[in-house]
Amino acid sequence: MEWLILGMIIVAGIIYLLMKKLDRLIELPKNTTEPYKQNMDGKAYTLIFGDSQIANSLIRILNNYRIDFLQIKDESLLDKTKYYNHLFAVSNNDLSNMLVSIILNQLCEDCTTIAVCNQIQDGKIYEQNNIPYLLAEESSADSLFNIMYPTSKV
Repeated sequence: MEWLILGMIIVAGIIYLLMKKLDRLIELPKNTTEPYKQNMDGKAYTLIFGDSQIANSLIRILNNYRIDFLQIKDESLLDKTKYYNHLFAVSNNDLSNMLVSIILNQLCEDCTTIAVCNQIQDGKIYEQNNIPYLLAEESSADSLFNIMYPTSKV
Protein backbone atom coordinates (compact mmCIF):
# COMPACT_ATOMS: atom_id res chain seq x y z
CA MET A 1 0.00 0.00 0.00
CA GLU A 2 2.81 2.39 0.88
CA TRP A 3 4.55 1.63 -2.43
CA LEU A 4 1.39 2.43 -4.33
CA ILE A 5 1.05 5.81 -2.64
CA LEU A 6 4.75 6.55 -3.15
CA GLY A 7 4.45 5.60 -6.83
CA MET A 8 1.43 7.86 -7.28
CA ILE A 9 3.32 10.78 -5.71
CA ILE A 10 6.28 10.22 -8.04
CA VAL A 11 4.04 10.04 -11.11
CA ALA A 12 2.21 13.21 -10.02
CA GLY A 13 5.57 14.96 -9.61
CA ILE A 14 6.70 13.95 -13.08
CA ILE A 15 3.42 15.14 -14.61
CA TYR A 16 3.78 18.44 -12.75
CA LEU A 17 7.30 18.98 -14.12
CA LEU A 18 6.19 18.16 -17.68
CA MET A 19 3.24 20.55 -17.45
CA LYS A 20 5.51 23.27 -16.06
CA LYS A 21 7.89 22.79 -19.04
CA LEU A 22 4.97 22.94 -21.48
CA ASP A 23 3.69 26.09 -19.76
CA ARG A 24 7.08 27.79 -20.20
CA LEU A 25 7.21 26.68 -23.81
CA ILE A 26 3.93 28.33 -24.83
CA GLU A 27 4.25 31.39 -22.60
CA LEU A 28 4.29 34.73 -24.42
CA PRO A 29 7.03 37.23 -23.57
CA LYS A 30 6.16 39.26 -20.46
CA ASN A 31 6.03 42.58 -22.32
CA THR A 32 3.56 41.36 -24.94
CA THR A 33 0.20 43.02 -24.50
CA GLU A 34 -1.21 42.57 -27.99
CA PRO A 35 -0.54 40.26 -30.90
CA TYR A 36 2.47 41.49 -32.80
CA LYS A 37 2.80 41.57 -36.56
CA GLN A 38 6.55 42.08 -36.94
CA ASN A 39 9.64 41.31 -34.95
CA MET A 40 12.31 43.73 -33.87
CA ASP A 41 14.12 43.70 -37.22
CA GLY A 42 10.89 44.19 -39.20
CA LYS A 43 11.14 40.88 -41.07
CA ALA A 44 8.67 38.10 -41.48
CA TYR A 45 10.29 34.69 -41.44
CA THR A 46 9.52 31.29 -42.81
CA LEU A 47 10.13 28.69 -40.10
CA ILE A 48 11.31 25.18 -40.85
CA PHE A 49 10.73 22.93 -37.87
CA GLY A 50 12.53 19.62 -37.90
CA ASP A 51 15.71 17.89 -38.92
CA SER A 52 14.70 15.59 -41.73
CA GLN A 53 15.48 14.97 -45.37
CA ILE A 54 12.49 17.14 -46.31
CA ALA A 55 13.80 19.96 -44.09
CA ASN A 56 17.19 19.84 -45.81
CA SER A 57 15.55 19.96 -49.24
CA LEU A 58 13.32 22.86 -48.17
CA ILE A 59 16.40 24.78 -47.04
CA ARG A 60 17.93 24.42 -50.51
CA ILE A 61 14.69 25.55 -52.19
CA LEU A 62 14.23 28.57 -49.91
CA ASN A 63 17.86 29.58 -50.44
CA ASN A 64 17.35 29.36 -54.22
CA TYR A 65 14.36 31.70 -53.96
CA ARG A 66 16.18 33.96 -51.45
CA ILE A 67 13.42 33.58 -48.88
CA ASP A 68 14.40 34.47 -45.30
CA PHE A 69 13.94 31.46 -43.05
CA LEU A 70 14.93 30.03 -39.72
CA GLN A 71 15.28 26.38 -38.86
CA ILE A 72 14.80 24.89 -35.42
CA LYS A 73 15.17 21.23 -34.55
CA ASP A 74 13.50 21.31 -31.14
CA GLU A 75 10.25 23.02 -30.12
CA SER A 76 11.89 24.55 -27.04
CA LEU A 77 14.08 26.65 -29.39
CA LEU A 78 11.11 28.51 -30.87
CA ASP A 79 11.85 32.25 -30.73
CA LYS A 80 8.53 33.79 -29.75
CA THR A 81 9.81 37.32 -30.37
CA LYS A 82 9.98 36.81 -34.13
CA TYR A 83 7.13 37.06 -36.58
CA TYR A 84 6.59 34.03 -38.80
CA ASN A 85 4.42 34.12 -41.90
CA HIS A 86 5.02 30.50 -42.99
CA LEU A 87 5.65 27.28 -41.07
CA PHE A 88 6.89 24.00 -42.46
CA ALA A 89 6.52 21.48 -39.58
CA VAL A 90 8.52 18.58 -41.02
CA SER A 91 10.03 16.75 -38.06
CA ASN A 92 9.68 13.00 -37.70
CA ASN A 93 7.56 13.46 -34.57
CA ASP A 94 3.84 14.21 -35.08
CA LEU A 95 3.35 15.50 -31.53
CA SER A 96 6.15 18.05 -31.98
CA ASN A 97 4.81 19.09 -35.40
CA MET A 98 1.36 19.67 -33.93
CA LEU A 99 2.69 21.50 -30.87
CA VAL A 100 4.76 23.97 -32.90
CA SER A 101 1.89 24.48 -35.35
CA ILE A 102 -0.57 25.30 -32.57
CA ILE A 103 1.84 27.61 -30.74
CA LEU A 104 2.80 29.49 -33.89
CA ASN A 105 -0.79 29.93 -35.01
CA GLN A 106 -1.58 31.44 -31.60
CA LEU A 107 1.39 33.83 -31.85
CA CYS A 108 0.98 34.77 -35.51
CA GLU A 109 -2.66 34.39 -36.47
CA ASP A 110 -2.02 34.80 -40.19
CA CYS A 111 0.83 32.28 -40.34
CA THR A 112 0.35 29.80 -43.18
CA THR A 113 1.14 26.30 -41.95
CA ILE A 114 1.77 22.91 -43.50
CA ALA A 115 2.82 19.87 -41.49
CA VAL A 116 3.99 16.39 -42.31
CA CYS A 117 1.91 13.65 -40.70
CA ASN A 118 4.25 10.71 -40.09
CA GLN A 119 1.68 8.24 -38.73
CA ILE A 120 -1.54 7.86 -40.68
CA GLN A 121 -3.55 7.38 -37.47
CA ASP A 122 -2.49 10.87 -36.30
CA GLY A 123 -4.23 12.52 -39.27
CA LYS A 124 -7.47 12.79 -37.31
CA ILE A 125 -5.68 14.78 -34.58
CA TYR A 126 -4.25 17.20 -37.15
CA GLU A 127 -7.76 17.67 -38.54
CA GLN A 128 -9.30 18.22 -35.07
CA ASN A 129 -6.74 20.98 -34.46
CA ASN A 130 -7.22 22.56 -37.92
CA ILE A 131 -3.62 21.90 -38.92
CA PRO A 132 -3.15 21.42 -42.68
CA TYR A 133 -0.99 18.37 -43.36
CA LEU A 134 0.28 15.91 -45.91
CA LEU A 135 1.06 12.29 -45.15
CA ALA A 136 4.80 11.66 -45.00
CA GLU A 137 4.76 9.11 -47.81
CA GLU A 138 2.92 11.58 -50.07
CA SER A 139 5.01 14.64 -49.29
CA SER A 140 8.19 16.06 -50.75
CA ALA A 141 9.93 19.37 -50.30
CA ASP A 142 8.73 20.44 -53.74
CA SER A 143 5.08 19.66 -53.01
CA LEU A 144 5.20 21.41 -49.62
CA PHE A 145 6.86 24.48 -51.13
CA ASN A 146 4.31 24.66 -53.95
CA ILE A 147 1.48 24.54 -51.40
CA MET A 148 2.96 27.40 -49.39
CA TYR A 149 4.19 29.49 -52.32
CA PRO A 150 1.86 28.59 -55.21
CA THR A 151 3.12 31.30 -57.57
CA SER A 152 6.76 30.15 -57.27
CA LYS A 153 6.63 26.71 -58.85
CA VAL A 154 9.65 24.46 -58.30
